[in-house]
Amino acid sequence: MRLNLERIDASGIDLTFGSNSTRRHRLTLGAATGLRGELSQTPELLRLGGVTAETLLVSLLELRFGSFTLDLHQPGSLSGLWGAYERKAETTNLRLVAHTLAAPALEVDVGGVRARGAVQAHGVRLDLSGPTGRLQAEVLEIDDLRCQSSVALNAERLLVKNLDVSWDAAGYGAQVGEVLVPKAQAKVDGRVLAAKGADETPAPTEAKGRIVDWNVLDGVSGAVDVDVLVDLEVPVLGSRRAKHPFRVSIRSGSVNYLELENNLATLEDSLLDFSVRDDALVLERGIPLLPTRGRGKPLFVWPLGPEDLALTDEARVRLAVLPQGRPAEPEETSPNGTQEVNRPKEKSDRKDRGGKAVALRQVDFVDLQAVLRLEPTDVERTSLRALACDGLAIQGTIRHGPDSEREDGKLTGTLRGLSGRVVDLPVGSARLDLDLLWLGQLSEVEVPFLGIVPQEFSGEFTDLRAQALSFGSRPRTQ
Repeated sequence: MRLNLERIDASGIDLTFGSNSTRRHRLTLGAATGLRGELSQTPELLRLGGVTAETLLVSLLELRFGSFTLDLHQPGSLSGLWGAYERKAETTNLRLVAHTLAAPALEVDVGGVRARGAVQAHGVRLDLSGPTGRLQAEVLEIDDLRCQSSVALNAERLLVKNLDVSWDAAGYGAQVGEVLVPKAQAKVDGRVLAAKGADETPAPTEAKGRIVDWNVLDGVSGAVDVDVLVDLEVPVLGSRRAKHPFRVSIRSGSVNYLELENNLATLEDSLLDFSVRDDALVLERGIPLLPTRGRGKPLFVWPLGPEDLALTDEARVRLAVLPQGRPAEPEETSPNGTQEVNRPKEKSDRKDRGGKAVALRQVDFVDLQAVLRLEPTDVERTSLRALACDGLAIQGTIRHGPDSEREDGKLTGTLRGLSGRVVDLPVGSARLDLDLLWLGQLSEVEVPFLGIVPQEFSGEFTDLRAQALSFGSRPRTQ
């Protein structure tokens, strides 16, 4: 059978193809103007060839490709259309080219990330051949974008240039020339904020594959003011409540540890000292009124390399060193300079004769005020690179009681001029690359806490830009 499409009404034509529910596609056509082409059918073959139309209404569109799906929830339209369709045995081929596409409610689900909005696209091309497909658009505009996953994103408008999405049995991949988001609101689930990320500090040779390298802190400068309220149960003394007004100045990613020590309350300042010994910065407990610095009982140790040791001539330590600290070994040097081995220090040092141990009952970070900036640093073995920020301001209070009901706290802030690159960043089962990421401003930031656990993150983005974006789940060649 052979039909000229000019002689038929395309309304209601339903094309369904695909082998199963996870790779099934359906297209239902509506009214058309200027429709031309030819339909031919035999028991083995269905073919639509040389199809053109000035405009074509699409009543329904469903595309299923495993982890990638596309649905049209309200009728859309194509203009300047050219297409061809062929179905033979288990093989289906579809080629569609359109000057413009308008879809008032288009929804895409990629690897569990669902986005929906009103779409206007120009220079559209769709190619399907069995399990393999490719969707391209020269310009894609999305109004009223709603993106739902562990990160919720609402954008008034999103502009995408040079979109190229492809998929096959091995997975999917997307390439984008440029993304522009003038304004958007974002909310991140607290479970994502509390997830294990860059909190571990592997050796330098293990740095590849980490999201952030602590050495990025070498570019930090600014000031942090916070009152730390500590409530301790101390042997002999009983309860000890103290206020430590930390006023920390950060220069080139380092702080003066002697100035930090002087921020301690009077009693703690008389007991605790920083010293440099055995190629490490050591926090030690001394004896009040006696000069025991460098000979006290080590409590915490930060190993230092040659460059960091040289920096201690100015009594400074890099912020990047601090996460690498560890509690001192029980057999460390005693205040008189001798080694004390095989003594049950944990019991004798932490408990009095009544058996009571040193216990932290409450620690509060009150009236935090931080104003910081970040210069780019040369870190090339992590996913986030060349990070820089013109200004970051943080305010708020966090309260932590290890043995009591967790109290509410909150941090607020703003950020200006964030830039950087993204290289092979894991996002669920996919990977993300960006040659350039720029954020003009992040405002109205709120992070509520329950104890020291963040519950969520919310904020408003302004002037978000990304260039040379690559995202997908296909295995990458080395």
